[in-house]
Amino acid sequence: MLLYYQLTVIVSFLLSGVFLLRWRKDVSVHFALIFVIIPIIDLGYFRVAAAAELNEALLANSLEYFTGCFLEFFFLLYLMQFCKLRIPKPVMALLLALGGVIYYAALTTGKYGWLYSSAELRSADGVSYLVKEYGPLHTWYYALIFFYLAANLALLIYSFIK
Repeated sequence: MLLYYQLTVIVSFLLSGVFLLRWRKDVSVHFALIFVIIPIIDLGYFRVAAAAELNEALLANSLEYFTGCFLEFFFLLYLMQFCKLRIPKPVMALLLALGGVIYYAALTTGKYGWLYSSAELRSADGVSYLVKEYGPLHTWYYALIFFYLAANLALLIYSFIK
């Protein structure tokens, strides 16, 4: 089972490398950042699966939070640019600040418990996984993801209509 995670990391690094090697200046930098973040997220999933201790798994788990905190943000910026729309700078700053706060909470989960009130490392079939009890900030994380999904869907519909 661990082989699956290893292959995912290798394939995502290879595909991202190919994309970045072929990247041209007319391609949005936000789109390129998406391809940089995806292997980092896959690496987080792999490191959780291979973790032997809880602190190691929690640190690796924080890499997975790049998804909700920053990956969708860059995808939103890419779609805004694709649709030739501008996002106001205060809104962009607010979204980055929210993502930064949630990501900081993910990095310090073992210390403060804002994102998870408790976590336990378990193993099955040679793969480790975290059993978590969500803390107060996790609701904000889900709200942020929901906002990005709704905004990205609205932009995709807008781009098809226009």
